[in-house]
Amino acid sequence: MQTEVSLVRAIGSEFLRRKFKSVLITLAVICGVLLLIEFWLTTLSAWWWLLVIPTLLLLFAGVIICFVVARILSLVRPTISKGQTKAVSLFVDKLERVSETLGMPVFMVFFQIMRDVIRPRDQTFIQGVTKDGTTLHTDYITLHKEFKRG
Repeated sequence: MQTEVSLVRAIGSEFLRRKFKSVLITLAVICGVLLLIEFWLTTLSAWWWLLVIPTLLLLFAGVIICFVVARILSLVRPTISKGQTKAVSLFVDKLERVSETLGMPVFMVFFQIMRDVIRPRDQTFIQGVTKDGTTLHTDYITLHKEFKRG
């Protein structure tokens, strides 16, 4: 059972790390553009500093929140070898492709994985997806043979 928990935690933390990184990059670009515009506006009138100061305070709070989230992600991630890290990364790549193909929203995949991390079950979401994926292939072959016959 400990292996299963570590595996789900590794997959979940890798999945979350990727999503966190993309959100972080997007927010950094938006904040950078916003600050550039605000600093340009301060050259027009000193009154624009009244907009820049709250924005800088919010940015500082956002940086602190990002550090806290990154720390939590590092605490959740189990200690794994380099080979295991590579395997988990490849698995998450496949999981993302499957979820994109099926049209499952990212937050639903996130919710399912987090539910398994918080309250482990006999069959986790990841086990169900992989089992369905492998049985789907054999079911397709069987169905294909059935159609060939007649």
